[in-house]
Amino acid sequence: MKKRRVIILVSIAILFLCTIGIAYGYFTFNVTGNNTSSQTAIQSGRLSIQIENGNTINNLNMVPGDTLTKVFTVRNTGTASLTYSIILDNVINELVDKSDFTYTLVSNNGGYNTSSAQEFPSTDYAIVDQHTIASGAVHTYTLTITFVNKVTEQNNEMEKEVSATVQLNDGSFVNPYTVILDNQNATTPGTEAIYYKDNAWYDSTLLTSPVTSITIPTKTDYSFGGYYTQTNGQGTQIINATGQITGTVSSSTTLYAYWRIIPTPSFATSSWDDIILGYQAGKTSTLQTNMAAGTTRNITLTGGFGTHTVRIANLTPCSEVSVTSKSACGLVLEFADIITTHKMNNTMTNVGGWRDSSMRSFVNNDIYNVIPSELRNLIIDTNVVSGHGDRDSSNFITTDKLYLLSRKEIWNDSDYDTAQGATRQLDYYNTKGVTTSFYTPVIKLYGGNASGWWLRTAENGGDDNFSSVDSSGEGSDDISDSNVGVSPAFRLAN
Repeated sequence: MKKRRVIILVSIAILFLCTIGIAYGYFTFNVTGNNTSSQTAIQSGRLSIQIENGNTINNLNMVPGDTLTKVFTVRNTGTASLTYSIILDNVINELVDKSDFTYTLVSNNGGYNTSSAQEFPSTDYAIVDQHTIASGAVHTYTLTITFVNKVTEQNNEMEKEVSATVQLNDGSFVNPYTVILDNQNATTPGTEAIYYKDNAWYDSTLLTSPVTSITIPTKTDYSFGGYYTQTNGQGTQIINATGQITGTVSSSTTLYAYWRIIPTPSFATSSWDDIILGYQAGKTSTLQTNMAAGTTRNITLTGGFGTHTVRIANLTPCSEVSVTSKSACGLVLEFADIITTHKMNNTMTNVGGWRDSSMRSFVNNDIYNVIPSELRNLIIDTNVVSGHGDRDSSNFITTDKLYLLSRKEIWNDSDYDTAQGATRQLDYYNTKGVTTSFYTPVIKLYGGNASGWWLRTAENGGDDNFSSVDSSGEGSDDISDSNVGVSPAFRLAN
């Protein structure tokens, strides 16, 4: 096997005056190495530093199995206890596998000891972090750096540089806080640790680029609720349910995942949150019973619009590439009755289609805002593609909270609808067998009587009409300034 050589540069730089009250502490930092015999003495104010046997080791070539040892002494000659740190500064670590280089730090007279071999850092790091030394005490350290000899190939580490400057610090230097993410028995773990320093979060000890989010864990039959400072969702939330890091820490710590069991949803009785959780968890057995397409539930609208019925119009996600309109994808609810009547436009025109219609503004403002807040706040944005009339040349694309249905979504029909290829028939109408020849399930009531209701399709075959449903459930059309029934749809999940 080829010998792998790595250049190691360890130099010694000493600084800082430490003051506590009126008692002054003096650090003496002695380093013994294998350079030619010499002694360096540094004084700065009340800080006295002495470096013996040279202050640097240059161009030391190492191969797997080699070790490098440095011995140094920290001495407090003052009259009060002091806090200090020993820092690896100006770190360069070009290794491909950072575990190829490790270090241990041993002190037998009161200094800090590493519990096991540690990876050589890739950024400035305190190998002794805010350690206390009593007045008159001496802490002697042996720092051993090892090029680990592995059974696997290590030729990719040839000529890689690892270097650092060792500094004595008065304890003001703070290592990145290590935050362990305890996923509480997750099925897939997600991110397992993050690091905090200088008001920024990082996903590795390299501290190269700040991050604002993590990969969240998953757990079968549970919904992730974020990471908290205590178990069971207690304490302070530091990471929210979507993985966004929203808090900070003041020390290394452990955060705990909060899991909420996903309920078996019933569309008629469950909370809207639980309905969405159950749907997203894919509890398909209950989707065929308590949440089948066509299942209904009453809601009360404010603003004098009264109580109305909504039903599950769709449960199937869209996998077809051609389905660019998401209006019939995922968990879609529609009003099963007619809320009110309204004009599609105030004039006899379908120019601009659904996009520019006064009806679109009406349902996304007047109707949307009277939906109970516990439901309204969960309605997601939907990409809606709509057909055009004779005086326009291309389909319309909008992003809506509420929208009207199209011909294709009800009867699977393309008559007069230039956007029919962009959507699909909704599950409810599909399972009811609705076609242009059978349309009884399409009938909706207004004030207890069957009545017509608007669709969003600007009919291609004229410039003043939109598609609609007549009182028998058959496809029809109306002049755009007619007062026709309003019965929108919306989505709760993709």
